Amino acid sequence: METRLQTRRMILYVLVTTLIAGSLDIAAALINYKINTGKDPMNVLKFIARGLLGKQTYAGPSMMPWIGLIVHFGVTLFWITLFFLTYKIIWRKIPLVVNAIIYGLVVYLLMSFVVLPMTSLPALPRTFVSSIPDVIILMVCIGLPAAIGARRCFGGQRYFMQ
Repeated sequence: METRLQTRRMILYVLVTTLIAGSLDIAAALINYKINTGKDPMNVLKFIARGLLGKQTYAGPSMMPWIGLIVHFGVTLFWITLFFLTYKIIWRKIPLVVNAIIYGLVVYLLMSFVVLPMTSLPALPRTFVSSIPDVIILMVCIGLPAAIGARRCFGGQRYFMQ
């Protein structure tokens, strides 16, 4: 009975953390895109949908941004779940802020060099300097919520640097 309750608790924390992290991440991506290009931020969601469905998404129906948003939250759910499942093994004894920094960097590297090359998305030109804002966004919007959510779910120090 205790294990079933713990499992339900973890699922609830994973879902809430995914909602928070996914919302923060997509908001940051949309704002960053608008500031840097001046173009319609919905292009970001269409681009995400394109990774799953191919080129027809730009000429397709107005549902493509919604599909992109669903895909985004699905990917976020994967990363948050992975953090929670590995929390007790890898992350529990590491300070919260360090967790956020390391996990944000891990997510960036795996998405950039493993996941995205397997999609139908074109390779984006990337330099070290141009990647810095993306890495920081992932540290703050994915890494930090994952670390806080897991720490609250599994117990442990609630201090920022412990």
